[in-house]
Amino acid sequence: MTPERVAVLGFSAGGHLAASLCCHWKNYGEISRPDCGVLCYPVISTGRWGHDGSTEALTGMDEAKLKYYDLHTQVTKDTPSCFIWHTVEDET
Repeated sequence: MTPERVAVLGFSAGGHLAASLCCHWKNYGEISRPDCGVLCYPVISTGRWGHDGSTEALTGMDEAKLKYYDLHTQVTKDTPSCFIWHTVEDET
């Protein structure tokens, strides 16, 4: 059985993983492209608005990785639609 529509969902660091798949699916082929994403208080940025601890753990502060994982700058017309949410109580 082949699914007709597949969504990816992730929370916090998992939201970054889900967003990474939405932005970089072409690196893994058409079959890996989700139809949509649900990003729940995701870590999206490695820059000014990013979470410093998450950014350092993920990239080691390597410039190429910082750019690659700065996901809000990686969105293209081929990126699946995403629903993104967070709450006011999340102080980070």
